[in-house]
Parts: sequence; C-alpha cells; structure tokens
Amino acid sequence: MALYTGNVLSTWTANIHRQYSRTMQHCVRLVSNNLEGLIRKSAEESESVDT
Repeated sequence: MALYTGNVLSTWTANIHRQYSRTMQHCVRLVSNNLEGLIRKSAEESESVDT
C-alpha cells in the first residue's frame, strides 16, 4: 500500500510540476514582453523630452 501511495504521489507531483513550469514559462514570457514594451515606450518618451 505504501509503495502504491508513493507511486501515485510521485506521478501526481510530476504532473503538478509540469503544469506549474508550463504556467511559469507562460507568465515569464508575458511579463518580459510587457517589460520590453514598457521600456521601449519610456525610452521613446524620454527621447522626445530630451529634444
């Protein structure tokens, strides 16, 4: 019984980890895209202020 529970738990943990890492990658991609856009926008604004 303990062995069975251990197998179920490890499978379950692996599935959660897979879902979690996929979600994390998605979030990181979204955040980095948003940050790039913000940085670009603020750079353009500061350039227009400088001139």
